[in-house]
Amino acid sequence: MHLVNSVFHEFRPPRPLTLRLVTCGAPDAWYNSNSGEMALCYARLQHFREMAENLPRLRTPVTRQCPGPAGFRPGGC
Repeated sequence: MHLVNSVFHEFRPPRPLTLRLVTCGAPDAWYNSNSGEMALCYARLQHFREMAENLPRLRTPVTRQCPGPAGFRPGGC
């Protein structure tokens, strides 16, 4: 619930929203504007996780090539 509260704090829905996590067999999600219900498939969450793990800032760094002599390298090298 902490994640949901964090998301709703940043992105306030215009009306009450029911979020349902469901098994769909595909990375999908949908919103029913009549009922105010959003269905989010577990496969979609896995898809988001895989995308996040492939972001450059989250990857485990491999050998890094830092330019220039030791005393003149940019920060982080």
